[in-house]
Amino acid sequence: MSEETNDIIACNTTLLAYANHVPVGLLYYTHENDKKHQNWGLVTTADALTSSTGKPEDVDNCYVFWDVVANDWVIVGYNDVIIWTIEHLDKLKHLSDDGTSCPSPEVLLKLSAEDATKYHKILIDETTDIINKADNVIESKNLNLTKSERLCVVGGCFKNKPAGLPVKFGLQPDDIPDIVNAPRGDATLHDVLDVFQEHGLQACNCYMALECFVDIDTIINDTLTEEEMSLARDKWMNFIRRHRLKAFEELDQLEEEAKKEGSNEEDLQDIDTIKQMFRDIPQDTDLSQYKTLEELTNFWPSLLLPKPPVEKPTRNIQPDPQQELTSILKKVDDIEELQSLLDSVNDPESTFPEYAAEMLVSRISELKDG
Repeated sequence: MSEETNDIIACNTTLLAYANHVPVGLLYYTHENDKKHQNWGLVTTADALTSSTGKPEDVDNCYVFWDVVANDWVIVGYNDVIIWTIEHLDKLKHLSDDGTSCPSPEVLLKLSAEDATKYHKILIDETTDIINKADNVIESKNLNLTKSERLCVVGGCFKNKPAGLPVKFGLQPDDIPDIVNAPRGDATLHDVLDVFQEHGLQACNCYMALECFVDIDTIINDTLTEEEMSLARDKWMNFIRRHRLKAFEELDQLEEEAKKEGSNEEDLQDIDTIKQMFRDIPQDTDLSQYKTLEELTNFWPSLLLPKPPVEKPTRNIQPDPQQELTSILKKVDDIEELQSLLDSVNDPESTFPEYAAEMLVSRISELKDG
């Protein structure tokens, strides 16, 4: 039962319909020691994917799902479902209407038995691969996690902004890149997290958007060869296509609502016209005009605004400490204050760098001569 409300939420039959056919991404609450925790899983009730042993008895006002991530049965209260999503896979583009975008949820629900089996295998294989990589990261960082913490970390490797991600993992919930939806090329999950921890979210977002096909230093220094820039343009267009999917989903929902409300053909045609404008983005966009990575990542189709927070990162250049000290000393005109500071620098137990004394003496002499 949700802590925010005592109202009983009815069973979501649409969620059950999808879960009975394909795995569904599910963000939901769990309850431990009178506290709520958010968790993410890939859940299903499809016979081909669930375990035949250990299934819990049905519970009033609760779903009983097989969680592919936890590899176990989970009981989720109707009130505890936060959001659920259908997983899209680039490998299933041939099933979509235009053959270039991922299939809509409606298409997935109508998969033939053969295509459903292929879908399950692809998704479960990718899920297993990501779980293994997440576990390798946990092990390499010597993290001592509880079962629920481990699931939270693994969930963070699938979905953006998993709430409750342990701070000891070195990451904040708002900082996790959407790893599952961005192909990593030859990069491992460990590589991606290393980029995040060393260079920050901006660098990691750009690294992921370009599918990790070049090393992070090349991205930061913007030193791609023309051949690499050509590939970067393809990767950036792929990134645009992935974000275009969200627009298609919103339009599909709008179209479904319009049909339910009995909208006329003209309204439905308007929606279809907008969809076609989205489909035409790759053909109507000339990325060859962008010669550097900075120019490329600054571009974003106006139809898909606002632009996601991805741009070419800049290297954090540490300032020269001697130049900084010179700048500071030039602003100090009090000789007594400078002499007092020099005495502190010359103290045997002083931790000031050696050049500090020379620069102070120089500044004092400059003021006396002036």
